[in-house]
Amino acid sequence: MGNNEDAYTPANIVRYILDPGFYVLTVVACVLVVVGVNVAAGDTNGDQPLFFGLAVGAGVLPVAWMVLRTLWSGKPDSRLVLQSVTLASLMSACANMIVGVVMVLLPPTAQKIADARGPANDWHYYFTPDLGNPATNVLLSVGLMGFIAALLTGLLLVVFVVLPIMALTNADRLVAQNLLDTAPQHRKANVFSVRLTALLLALIFVMVTAIVVGKEFSQTQPFLMAMTQSWRVFMSPGTFWGEAVWTLGALLVPVVIVLLIVIRTKQRPDYAAREALGVNAIGDRLKTQTVNPKVSRNEHAPK
Repeated sequence: MGNNEDAYTPANIVRYILDPGFYVLTVVACVLVVVGVNVAAGDTNGDQPLFFGLAVGAGVLPVAWMVLRTLWSGKPDSRLVLQSVTLASLMSACANMIVGVVMVLLPPTAQKIADARGPANDWHYYFTPDLGNPATNVLLSVGLMGFIAALLTGLLLVVFVVLPIMALTNADRLVAQNLLDTAPQHRKANVFSVRLTALLLALIFVMVTAIVVGKEFSQTQPFLMAMTQSWRVFMSPGTFWGEAVWTLGALLVPVVIVLLIVIRTKQRPDYAAREALGVNAIGDRLKTQTVNPKVSRNEHAPK
């Protein structure tokens, strides 16, 4: 890329993330942290989980905005979305964590927590005495758990919202961003492959989740036994849903494999562009022996 402002450097990714909407929603998230921590401070037995949940999940708001903005902004492209989601989640969680730590260190909030723990200082649903200073609880909840919540939300939006919409409405953009050949004779095959890729990513997420969750909650072990019992979900869904989910995840494995083979067979990469950017696979390098490396049809090749 000839324009430094379009280069996918960490500085430019941060510049993209920090748009006015991200700032506004980060402020809103910080306000939710203040409210949530303040209510949770006096909630000895966890009777109002919604408020503390707001504090932990507040960082989802700016990250969701950053991800959804990809649909109309054109940046970052699909190759950089994971880095952008991770960085945005980290930035949002850090801002909320700092606000939360300051809140519990303020004398009024600290006194509220101490009063809720009681004279014996032996119990608090959110600020357990076992971790010592309440700031430690905030680091683990608003900080770590908040980061995980924002990251997972961002990834879910990418996989189930952004990529499917882009694949259906702007497939040519995905073709170019994934360094596939944009020549007219290859357009149909590459549009088909990026749409299958969007479906594949969603199925992989569902498959892994179904296998992990199904195995955990299955009443029957091992898998072959669970599979033979999965049909009972229609008779007793509350008992055998784990077996059914586990079986569903396993049945998706061959579907995913077939999709991978079809995508690999149908897509037509821009080998020259990949080689120029240093992202070509071993198979790409072998094929570039029959392709002129000086010719690239993809706009992502350096000019």
